Amino acid sequence: MKTQFAIIFTATIILAGCQDKPASADAVATDPGAVPAPVEALAPAVPTTSIVRVVGQDELPSEPGVGTVADGKISSTGKAGYLVYGPYSALDAGTYQVTLDGVVESLPEGSHATVDVVSNQGNNTLGSAEIASAPAAGAALADFVATVPASVTDVEVRLFVPENARVSVSGYRVQPKQ
Repeated sequence: MKTQFAIIFTATIILAGCQDKPASADAVATDPGAVPAPVEALAPAVPTTSIVRVVGQDELPSEPGVGTVADGKISSTGKAGYLVYGPYSALDAGTYQVTLDGVVESLPEGSHATVDVVSNQGNNTLGSAEIASAPAAGAALADFVATVPASVTDVEVRLFVPENARVSVSGYRVQPKQ
């Protein structure tokens, strides 16, 4: 029994000494010929999450009385307020392209609608754009960049419309900027 134990103990020590071990700062300090492994530059984090919402497929909440849903879009009623808000989703830190799809039928003279991406219950604005006129045919209602400096869990996309505005939204996308 002692012989078997001695063989197992000796084999364990020999095998432990033969295993590859990562270079450490101590190894470099004791071996002047050792060269530390290069440290690769940290690339900026690429966001791995997106938010995509489509009227008719997803819930796009609106302030009471501000919007009505019909025919695959949410349309303003003429009352001022948030036509769209939510979804209170998580986003990784990074830079995002925000695209709001819809149309502007009319805006009161000198006014504009505002779309923004916010977190922290609306206290941190991550990006925004003003909509002062109807976009060209086939163009997005708004297209802008939002920057998320640190991961968040409550991102909202909001569209505020002024009184007597006629604006409709069919959906939006918040996707990592390429």
